Formats: sequence, structure tokens, C-alpha cells
Amino acid sequence: MRKSIYICCFILFTLMVLFSGCSKIGQKSPSETVKAFYISANEGKYSECKKYFTSPIWDEFGSYWKNIVDGASHSGTIERIEILKEEIRGEGARVYFVISFKDGSTHKDDVSLIKEDGVWKIDKLSGL
Repeated sequence: MRKSIYICCFILFTLMVLFSGCSKIGQKSPSETVKAFYISANEGKYSECKKYFTSPIWDEFGSYWKNIVDGASHSGTIERIEILKEEIRGEGARVYFVISFKDGSTHKDDVSLIKEDGVWKIDKLSGL
């Protein structure tokens, strides 16, 4: 009887550990969100870019969305994105990074993010 209780406790503990880790599968960190946005922008995937922004920012961009995405990627010429630093404080974050372009130029920037419905989203591009 005692052995059965130990086995049940072990199984319960194992399941708790497994399922607690599953809740974060597929969620991007703030840095991963920034990289994903710039990669999508570089590939001209405008509708995909939208999912990386908070709703108010998307509404603010309105009809200028394509121009903003093309400007952020220098019309698809990004060669590399290097994350310099990521700061997270509660449900807010700031990511510092450098983008290298095909023409050899670089652009150092930072982005503010917030958690919207449990997902990191860009709330402000500093250059805009």
C-alpha cells in the first residue's frame, strides 16, 4: 500500500513538472519577437509583421504600415540582427540591437515591448 502511494506521488510530481514547462512552448522572448519582426519585414511578409505589434500601435500605423515595414528593413536588405541587451521588468521589456545591411551600413536601435495576452509584442519602435 505504501509503495502504491509513493508511485502515485511520483507520477503526479512528474506530470506537474512536464505540464508546467509546456505552457511556455512556442512563446517568444522579447529578443526573439524583435528578431521575428525584422525577419518578416525583410521578407516582405506584411501581414505577419502585424502580429508582433500591440493593437494600439497597429491602429496608429494605419495605411502607412507597408512604408514603415519597408523602412525598418531598408526594403529587404537586412543581413544580420545582433541583440546587444534585453531588459525585462514585469510585463515590460526593452531590447537593444544592431542591424547590419547588405550595403555594409549598420543601425543601432532599441524597441519597447509589453506583454499583451501573455505574448511579447512591440509597443514602440524608437525610430518612429
